[in-house]
Amino acid sequence: MMGLIIKKQDGTKINTNDFGLRLVSFSPNSLPYEVQTEDVEGRAGAIDAGTKIGVRPLDAEFNFWGKNEYDFVLFRDEIFNLFHSDKPFYVIDELEPGKQWYVKVDPYTLERIKYVKGNVKITFKALYPYAESIGTTLTSKTFTSDVWQIGQGLITEDLVYTFTTNTFSIYNAGYTEIDPREVPLTISVQGASSNLIIKNKTNGDTWSYNGTTASNDTIKIEGIRSTKNGLSIFKNTNRQLIRINKGWNDFELTGATGSITTSFDFKFYYL
Repeated sequence: MMGLIIKKQDGTKINTNDFGLRLVSFSPNSLPYEVQTEDVEGRAGAIDAGTKIGVRPLDAEFNFWGKNEYDFVLFRDEIFNLFHSDKPFYVIDELEPGKQWYVKVDPYTLERIKYVKGNVKITFKALYPYAESIGTTLTSKTFTSDVWQIGQGLITEDLVYTFTTNTFSIYNAGYTEIDPREVPLTISVQGASSNLIIKNKTNGDTWSYNGTTASNDTIKIEGIRSTKNGLSIFKNTNRQLIRINKGWNDFELTGATGSITTSFDFKFYYL
């Protein structure tokens, strides 16, 4: 019987089967689309004003048993502790071991069905509405690494995310773009350069730095932060971000004055 894995922020993992909770069902709901429109007087219908995607509910149901009435009460309290949501945690479905959801929990009630048998229905709220890959682009892409699975968009072609050339292509295997304003993305560049420019030719996003680096210097672009050897260089950049489209993205790097190494570290996100 497959269960859910509860992964706390400190890395602790608890399988609900081992905990004593028998998983009856786990049902992620569809994305919670909030369609936004504008009405125009005298015009039929409405104008599309975009779509907002809200917090996504994931429904789970469990049965559990106590050894006796006293044990039932103690087990109830352990369940409260397992799903305690003062801080977010991750949920992993054993049927999809390469994906995880970042969640908190709605209030719930434990129902006593019989003398020592109970039932609990949990609604996890995915704070980011997409499941994320457990591995990142820099994790070994083998199914023996226990972080990847069938159905994650990985292709048979060898996927590389570290480069020593000035032109290269990277593949986003997820179903959504990587926007560093929403999800983690780290671009690292090590080597000598002058007025470095990184351009995603697929979507036109361009990041540039008005400065120089030596062979042992490392630039990192993390979200909206840009650093050189850990110190901010944001004011000396064009203050732009690099997004990564779904599928293949063609990149060009200019300004290298010697050997240079570029790497992209991010996760994939799924419906």
